[in-house]
Amino acid sequence: MQRAECRVYPLITVGIVVFNREWIIEKMLRSLQSQTYPHNRLFVVVVDGGSKDSTVKVMNDFLAKSDFYGYEVIVEKTNIPEARNLCIKKMQGEFIIFWDSDVVVESTSLVTLLDIHEKEKIDIVGSEITAVFVDSADKVDQKWNEWIPTVVRSDNYVERNILATAHILISRKVTDQLHFDPDLTFGEDRDFSLRAIQRGFKIVSSDRSVGLDINCKTQKYSNIYGLDMSLKESWRGMRKKGGQQAEIIITESGISSASKSVTAFFRKNKRYLTYLGYIPILALSICGLLIQNIYLSLIFPGYFLSLALMQIVTKGIKTGLKATIRSIIIGIPTTYVLLYYCIKYIIKTPKFAPAIIQSNNSTTTATNPN
Repeated sequence: MQRAECRVYPLITVGIVVFNREWIIEKMLRSLQSQTYPHNRLFVVVVDGGSKDSTVKVMNDFLAKSDFYGYEVIVEKTNIPEARNLCIKKMQGEFIIFWDSDVVVESTSLVTLLDIHEKEKIDIVGSEITAVFVDSADKVDQKWNEWIPTVVRSDNYVERNILATAHILISRKVTDQLHFDPDLTFGEDRDFSLRAIQRGFKIVSSDRSVGLDINCKTQKYSNIYGLDMSLKESWRGMRKKGGQQAEIIITESGISSASKSVTAFFRKNKRYLTYLGYIPILALSICGLLIQNIYLSLIFPGYFLSLALMQIVTKGIKTGLKATIRSIIIGIPTTYVLLYYCIKYIIKTPKFAPAIIQSNNSTTTATNPN
């Protein structure tokens, strides 16, 4: 009888960036535990940004009973790119898979991503992840059972230059050359992807590996951006983030004209127009005070109070007032930086790479559950 060849599985580091995820982290860890990839070839690195709930305890209790090659839980005040870089620093083996703390995937996902790497010689391979909302973590299994039969599969992959780090396998060849920009407190994965492409690395995603990004409106920090992000981190890298967002607006609108892309964006996202309105309306109120015109002088207070009322109606008193204040502190400068780069790119548009390059099959395109 011919002896079957035994497969050699490389050691993979699982990098998990986490902050106040007590409500969902065990679901994510159980998804990791369910993987058919040999557990003794998985090294887990968790970087907690200083959770105020029981996230760290839940992780330590779970990992202490696991059968992984090893694990390390690091508690350090970091933003997301800093935490990802710390995962890379602690990386063991030839691969790291960044696995978001609110993502659950199929049990065969790790094996599938490695298969694609080995077959196609591609150093960055991601799963197709669909964002969903649940009332609580108890509803995750039900949501999964409802969703998984609807997923359309294909045998090919899509080559990209932009891929979120929700569930993405990266070889050491890449991490030896690239790290995440610590100033990009959001959009760090897009920046990383583009720089990887510039270095000659290919990035692909495949619906042979799928999963869910779990969000819960009732849980604070379910979405770490927006109101849950500190003012310091929101301000950090504002110039870089503005330029990056302007690039996204121009390249991903599907409109050939940069000016039309920008116009369509601001029409669709009217909150930016609201932020732009603060400055001219404030100027009118100041003029009203100078010329002692009570109607002009009350324009800005009326504008602010009307916006605050709309936020309170939709978000409640505490969150609504917080959102209104942040709209002045963060929204105004962010919007004007964005507008600056939009105008700059309209005047002279750089050569941006497309979001999706090609498929490995000219007649079939992988279905993206997103």
